[in-house]
Amino acid sequence: MKKCVLLAILMLMGCEAGSAATQTGGRINGSQENNEDVIAVRAAIEEYFDLIYKERSTGITESFRHLIADTKTGQELIATEQRRREIDLYSMVLYNNLYKSYRYWLEYQHVEVSEQTAEAHLLEHNRTRSFHDPSVESALGGLEHVFALRKDSDGRWLIERDDYETILTKALDQGEPIEIIKARIKEQHDLDQQTSLTYEAQELQHEAVPKTLWWSWSPERTVGYARHWALSANPEYADFSEMGGDCTNFVSQAIRAGGNRSDTIGIIDRNKWYYNNINDRSPSWTGVNQFYLYLTRDLSGEEAFEGPMAYMVSREDAEPGDIIQMKWSLFRYDHTVIITKIKDGRIYYSGHSTPRLDYDLSRVRGIIGFRFIAIAVMS
Repeated sequence: MKKCVLLAILMLMGCEAGSAATQTGGRINGSQENNEDVIAVRAAIEEYFDLIYKERSTGITESFRHLIADTKTGQELIATEQRRREIDLYSMVLYNNLYKSYRYWLEYQHVEVSEQTAEAHLLEHNRTRSFHDPSVESALGGLEHVFALRKDSDGRWLIERDDYETILTKALDQGEPIEIIKARIKEQHDLDQQTSLTYEAQELQHEAVPKTLWWSWSPERTVGYARHWALSANPEYADFSEMGGDCTNFVSQAIRAGGNRSDTIGIIDRNKWYYNNINDRSPSWTGVNQFYLYLTRDLSGEEAFEGPMAYMVSREDAEPGDIIQMKWSLFRYDHTVIITKIKDGRIYYSGHSTPRLDYDLSRVRGIIGFRFIAIAVMS
């Protein structure tokens, strides 16, 4: 049986408002560079991405059925992607977030081709500027996709599966109808136009603990760290992307880089916050809800403590360096990010597990709840 394996290919694509996409060839190991099947597999995937980015630039739905295999799995992909794209475009048009300019590139990790099937593992990267504010560039630092393709009777490679995970895909996994999600997006948009928006009641007051007990913390250093490491992993820490998610680990790093000390002296584990290595860390360092419980802990039974304290704020009072937690399930929060820019009332965040730099919060779809958390600063 004929089989080809392709490792570490980089394809670059770009588009500036209405111009055609451009490509530069990637390097392929050995004699595989000119393999017709490998080239055809890449071409199908790249046309698929071209249509996605064109949609996000024009706001006009593009048909991609001609790229999809006429199999049960292929038809499921069409149904799933149509839902995702409908919500995506609805939100982008509503918020004027269509791409004024963009460039993206695909980093192929592994491509395996046999006689009738192929599988491609790749990372999607991009840099985008929206019509709302072209001066702000947002970045995606490597969204993992796994593609499965099948050759049809005419010898064409067609896509059967595109597995990837974003906030929107997780929200859609909850099974909510599209119209309910759209209604929530519209409600959030209307609220965002008001200056009095508060996502949740303030649960912890700034005066809950004397300010003199809080360590000095610099939001500027925290933001600087977050922006520096948003699209990559600091080798001094483990990467938890494949162990439930790296989002809170990344935010904990940024908070500590801002000047907060680790905390190992709490009476119970819930009141500790530290990282020494992958096997020696507190649950609050990497867990979304454990992190929140630590930051807003009751210190009435503690003789001493180290580490950060925090309090809830409204969206309108949020500042760079503050934390956002999001939920797409009913009973718990699922994701932690950090605010790295605010401009003209728009909040931009950076974070992991999907590496993002200065990502517009209004582009987040399918979320059923937010909470904004400010680290207390010694005055």
